Amino acid sequence: MRSSRLVGLAAVLLFLGGGIVGVGGALVFGPNTTAYDAPRSVSLPRDVSLDAAIDSLDRAGILASSRTFRLVAEATGWGAQIKSGHYRIASHSSNYEMLDKLRRGLQDPVRVRFLPGRRADALAGTMGRSLEPNANAFRSTLRDTGLARELGTTPDRLFGYM
Repeated sequence: MRSSRLVGLAAVLLFLGGGIVGVGGALVFGPNTTAYDAPRSVSLPRDVSLDAAIDSLDRAGILASSRTFRLVAEATGWGAQIKSGHYRIASHSSNYEMLDKLRRGLQDPVRVRFLPGRRADALAGTMGRSLEPNANAFRSTLRDTGLARELGTTPDRLFGYM
Protein backbone atom coordinates (compact mmCIF):
# COMPACT_ATOMS: atom_id res chain seq x y z
CA MET A 1 0.00 0.00 0.00
CA ARG A 2 2.76 2.40 0.89
CA SER A 3 4.77 1.65 -2.25
CA SER A 4 1.73 2.28 -4.46
CA ARG A 5 1.30 5.72 -2.83
CA LEU A 6 4.95 6.49 -3.48
CA VAL A 7 4.59 5.42 -7.10
CA GLY A 8 1.44 7.55 -7.45
CA LEU A 9 3.15 10.55 -5.84
CA ALA A 10 6.19 10.10 -8.08
CA ALA A 11 3.93 9.93 -11.14
CA VAL A 12 2.11 13.13 -10.14
CA LEU A 13 5.39 14.94 -9.47
CA LEU A 14 6.81 13.70 -12.76
CA PHE A 15 3.69 14.86 -14.59
CA LEU A 16 3.81 18.31 -12.93
CA GLY A 17 7.55 18.62 -13.59
CA GLY A 18 7.04 17.72 -17.24
CA GLY A 19 4.27 20.30 -17.51
CA ILE A 20 6.46 23.00 -15.99
CA VAL A 21 9.32 22.15 -18.34
CA GLY A 22 6.93 22.14 -21.30
CA VAL A 23 5.43 25.53 -20.44
CA GLY A 24 8.88 27.00 -19.76
CA GLY A 25 10.19 25.67 -23.05
CA ALA A 26 7.23 27.13 -24.91
CA LEU A 27 7.80 30.54 -23.29
CA VAL A 28 11.50 30.57 -24.16
CA PHE A 29 11.61 28.74 -27.49
CA GLY A 30 8.08 29.17 -28.88
CA PRO A 31 7.32 31.95 -31.38
CA ASN A 32 6.52 35.35 -29.84
CA THR A 33 6.06 37.59 -32.85
CA THR A 34 2.96 38.65 -34.66
CA ALA A 35 2.48 37.12 -38.11
CA TYR A 36 4.06 39.22 -40.86
CA ASP A 37 5.58 38.52 -44.26
CA ALA A 38 8.94 40.30 -44.33
CA PRO A 39 11.26 40.84 -41.35
CA ARG A 40 10.44 44.00 -39.40
CA SER A 41 12.98 46.61 -38.39
CA VAL A 42 13.47 48.21 -35.02
CA SER A 43 16.06 50.78 -33.93
CA LEU A 44 17.11 50.82 -30.30
CA PRO A 45 18.75 53.99 -28.96
CA ARG A 46 22.02 54.15 -27.08
CA ASP A 47 21.88 52.95 -23.42
CA VAL A 48 18.50 51.33 -24.03
CA SER A 49 16.66 49.87 -21.04
CA LEU A 50 14.54 46.73 -21.15
CA ASP A 51 11.37 48.85 -20.88
CA ALA A 52 12.43 51.06 -23.80
CA ALA A 53 13.37 48.01 -25.89
CA ILE A 54 9.99 46.41 -25.25
CA ASP A 55 8.22 49.68 -26.15
CA SER A 56 10.20 49.89 -29.41
CA LEU A 57 9.44 46.25 -30.28
CA ASP A 58 5.74 46.82 -29.53
CA ARG A 59 5.59 50.02 -31.62
CA ALA A 60 7.17 48.14 -34.54
CA GLY A 61 4.42 45.50 -34.26
CA ILE A 62 6.89 42.72 -33.54
CA LEU A 63 5.97 41.28 -30.13
CA ALA A 64 2.91 39.09 -29.73
CA SER A 65 3.31 39.14 -25.93
CA SER A 66 5.46 41.72 -24.21
CA ARG A 67 4.80 40.02 -20.84
CA THR A 68 6.46 36.75 -21.86
CA PHE A 69 9.33 38.65 -23.49
CA ARG A 70 9.90 40.57 -20.24
CA LEU A 71 9.59 37.38 -18.17
CA VAL A 72 12.26 35.57 -20.20
CA ALA A 73 14.49 38.67 -20.33
CA GLU A 74 14.39 39.10 -16.56
CA ALA A 75 14.70 35.38 -15.78
CA THR A 76 17.82 35.01 -17.94
CA GLY A 77 19.32 38.39 -17.05
CA TRP A 78 19.60 39.18 -20.76
CA GLY A 79 17.29 42.18 -20.45
CA ALA A 80 20.13 44.18 -18.88
CA GLN A 81 22.47 43.28 -21.76
CA ILE A 82 20.45 44.64 -24.71
CA LYS A 83 22.62 46.63 -27.14
CA SER A 84 21.56 49.66 -29.13
CA GLY A 85 21.36 49.46 -32.92
CA HIS A 86 19.23 48.53 -35.89
CA TYR A 87 17.73 45.03 -35.90
CA ARG A 88 15.53 43.08 -38.31
CA ILE A 89 13.32 40.52 -36.57
CA ALA A 90 11.85 37.67 -38.61
CA SER A 91 8.29 36.47 -38.13
CA HIS A 92 7.89 33.48 -35.78
CA SER A 93 11.03 34.39 -33.81
CA SER A 94 11.15 33.10 -30.26
CA ASN A 95 11.97 35.10 -27.15
CA TYR A 96 15.30 33.28 -27.06
CA GLU A 97 16.15 34.22 -30.66
CA MET A 98 15.19 37.87 -30.20
CA LEU A 99 16.97 38.30 -26.86
CA ASP A 100 20.06 36.49 -28.13
CA LYS A 101 20.27 38.83 -31.12
CA LEU A 102 19.65 41.96 -29.03
CA ARG A 103 22.07 41.11 -26.23
CA ARG A 104 24.88 40.10 -28.60
CA GLY A 105 24.37 43.23 -30.72
CA LEU A 106 23.92 41.28 -33.97
CA GLN A 107 22.74 44.32 -35.91
CA ASP A 108 21.51 44.44 -39.47
CA PRO A 109 22.81 47.01 -41.96
CA VAL A 110 20.84 50.18 -42.64
CA ARG A 111 20.34 51.06 -46.29
CA VAL A 112 20.71 54.75 -47.05
CA ARG A 113 20.03 56.01 -50.57
CA PHE A 114 21.15 59.34 -51.93
CA LEU A 115 21.51 60.61 -55.44
CA PRO A 116 24.94 61.08 -57.00
CA GLY A 117 26.06 64.67 -57.28
CA ARG A 118 24.53 65.64 -53.93
CA ARG A 119 26.48 67.97 -51.70
CA ALA A 120 27.98 67.00 -48.36
CA ASP A 121 25.31 68.91 -46.41
CA ALA A 122 22.52 67.02 -48.19
CA LEU A 123 24.26 63.71 -47.44
CA ALA A 124 24.69 64.69 -43.78
CA GLY A 125 20.97 65.44 -43.54
CA THR A 126 20.03 62.10 -45.10
CA MET A 127 22.42 60.21 -42.83
CA GLY A 128 21.15 62.10 -39.77
CA ARG A 129 17.59 60.97 -40.48
CA SER A 130 18.56 57.34 -41.10
CA LEU A 131 21.15 56.70 -38.38
CA GLU A 132 21.51 57.59 -34.72
CA PRO A 133 24.11 60.38 -34.99
CA ASN A 134 22.42 63.59 -36.08
CA ALA A 135 23.19 65.60 -39.21
CA ASN A 136 25.55 67.93 -37.33
CA ALA A 137 27.71 64.98 -36.25
CA PHE A 138 28.03 63.88 -39.88
CA ARG A 139 28.83 67.43 -41.02
CA SER A 140 31.58 67.77 -38.41
CA THR A 141 33.01 64.39 -39.45
CA LEU A 142 33.15 65.51 -43.08
CA ARG A 143 35.07 68.63 -41.97
CA ASP A 144 37.41 66.80 -39.54
CA THR A 145 41.01 67.64 -40.48
CA GLY A 146 42.40 64.91 -38.20
CA LEU A 147 40.33 62.22 -39.90
CA ALA A 148 41.23 63.58 -43.32
CA ARG A 149 44.93 63.54 -42.40
CA GLU A 150 44.61 59.95 -41.11
CA LEU A 151 43.08 58.92 -44.45
CA GLY A 152 45.74 60.79 -46.41
CA THR A 153 43.41 63.39 -47.87
CA THR A 154 42.00 66.85 -47.18
CA PRO A 155 38.63 67.81 -45.67
CA ASP A 156 37.51 69.01 -49.11
CA ARG A 157 38.02 65.50 -50.49
CA LEU A 158 36.87 63.59 -47.41
CA PHE A 159 33.33 63.46 -48.82
CA GLY A 160 34.61 61.03 -51.50
CA TYR A 161 35.52 58.49 -48.81
CA MET A 162 32.00 58.36 -47.46
